[in-house]
Amino acid sequence: MIIKKKNIRTIVITCALLGIIIFSIHSYNVYMSRQIYNEGTSNVKASYSQVNQTFNMFAQRNWNVLSDWNVYLTKILNNDSGLQWNDFVREKEKWHYSDFYLFNEKNQFITIEGRSGVADNAKDAFNELFKANEPVISSYISTKGVRKVLFAYPSDGITVDGISYTGLAVSYDNTDVERMLGDKAYKDQSDCYIVDSAGNVILSIEPKTEIDDMVDNLINFIGDNATDYDTDDFYDVKTNIADGSDGCFAFSYNKKDYYMTYQPTGIKDWSIVGIVEAKAVSSFMFQVQYSTILLIGIMFICVILLICMYVMKNTRLKLQKEKLTVMAVSHEKEISDMLLNSLARIVDRYALCDIENDTYEYHERLARKLYPERGSYSDLVETISNRYTLLSEEESKDISELLSLENIYSQIKNEHDYFKFECAENNSKLFLSMTVIPARWEDGRLTQYLLVSQNIGEKHKMADLANTDMLTELYNKRYFDTIMNMRVQRGKAFAMIFMDLDFFKPVNDIYGHPVGDEVLCNVGKRIINSIRTADYAFRIGGDEFACIIDGNADEKNCLEGIERLQRVICNPYNIHGRKIKIGVSCGYALYPSDADKVESLLKIADSRMYAEKEKHHADRR
Repeated sequence: MIIKKKNIRTIVITCALLGIIIFSIHSYNVYMSRQIYNEGTSNVKASYSQVNQTFNMFAQRNWNVLSDWNVYLTKILNNDSGLQWNDFVREKEKWHYSDFYLFNEKNQFITIEGRSGVADNAKDAFNELFKANEPVISSYISTKGVRKVLFAYPSDGITVDGISYTGLAVSYDNTDVERMLGDKAYKDQSDCYIVDSAGNVILSIEPKTEIDDMVDNLINFIGDNATDYDTDDFYDVKTNIADGSDGCFAFSYNKKDYYMTYQPTGIKDWSIVGIVEAKAVSSFMFQVQYSTILLIGIMFICVILLICMYVMKNTRLKLQKEKLTVMAVSHEKEISDMLLNSLARIVDRYALCDIENDTYEYHERLARKLYPERGSYSDLVETISNRYTLLSEEESKDISELLSLENIYSQIKNEHDYFKFECAENNSKLFLSMTVIPARWEDGRLTQYLLVSQNIGEKHKMADLANTDMLTELYNKRYFDTIMNMRVQRGKAFAMIFMDLDFFKPVNDIYGHPVGDEVLCNVGKRIINSIRTADYAFRIGGDEFACIIDGNADEKNCLEGIERLQRVICNPYNIHGRKIKIGVSCGYALYPSDADKVESLLKIADSRMYAEKEKHHADRR
């Protein structure tokens, strides 16, 4: 049976370690993938920011040149200077353009090389200029199937051979634009496009990789052909490009992973889109990631193998040790039972607390039994905490804190450890010393302990005299101040009630002080009988009394308690055959809702008490 349990434990540990390995590798892989993605897209975005700036400069240069040519051509063509017109032909080699030409709304055109005709292929691009009436960039497919990039500029009108032209344009083969503007940092492993807000390709400015050269709409192409991408992220791509925002995106195409970044160009509603193969950006980081995962896996496997070897090597020794332990536990139990029987003859009372099963057994040597003989350990701790108050340096704590499992485990770590504390029963003269002693251990864990209780009334007799009012035997003003400060320091809610007897002076004047003293003693007894054992009653001095009510009382509950006290105290007193009637004025304060300092609480209660006293005297008048 022991061997079987050990085998099961080994299997469980091994499975747990395997689970940890898989989880760790997965977590590391997810984390590193995210980091690589963030770093890679950040680098790609930075690269295409430079391309974007270059594109803007290129566009602006063409518009500036067209503007200058518009003025110049108007002048030279009106003077019919053919030589100067031919000067523009020589600019072709310098600027690498495909054609420079004039055109009009009828799609008629004439190039600087003398070609003329009707350009139906470019009519959409021409119409875009006339519709916007401002410089534009567009693209079209020529009759030879080549994508052309067109920079157009409006003109006031230039007449050549009797035909009026209202626009100037310079066009480039898309491949020439790619060569002039393309970023070669990724060695032909990247694409770059200028797209409009709907994703339509205006032009491409970088050599292609796997993506079709003649893509019309880049967003639709990726949506239809890409794989392994997040649909929410793809939706964000469409939304952001439409809104002119920037961002990044990851997808796969033809079994290759790609990073895509996009950002507005600042021209119209266009965005520049860069697509780079992931390994071209992050190949080194991927190698680090895979190598690290492999290393982690090897390390964990080695650890598991070492653990298995250790377990197998020590199995026999552990079995022998367990047998010896069983024998020792059995012997220890016999000794413990003998000690418990002997202990019952010596101490006043003790409880054997089974913290493992939340039970206890209570033994009492004296006549007065303080608790039930058996029950729940949690209930026993609650009962002791409510009935007693800690003394000396422990006053700012609860007994429940000292007897909590956390505190017991922290203080009792071996069979030689123990701790004790002193406490007093509320509103009585019972003082106890309680000692926590370990009684039973299982697998090095404390499972049972003895809570030994001894009366120490004599020790606290003098202290009790100092805290007790000699006439009424209630607690005095000194102890009232101590309890108030202790309660506020602990930060637990309570209610404080001030009571001042009304019409008590005539009792002393008419019947004498001995009768007045008996009335005060009877008032004290009635107060004690009207509150709980967990609460406190005090004689502050003269005919002034006070109560401290434990717990989170609200104003309604406090007023109900005051009404009960007034009803009890105001009942007539029969002293030596004389029927004596007095009144009482009460004031209260709630901690912490009324105030969180002792001085403030006393002022509030005192003010409420005297306000009620004034009312009582006014009613009597």
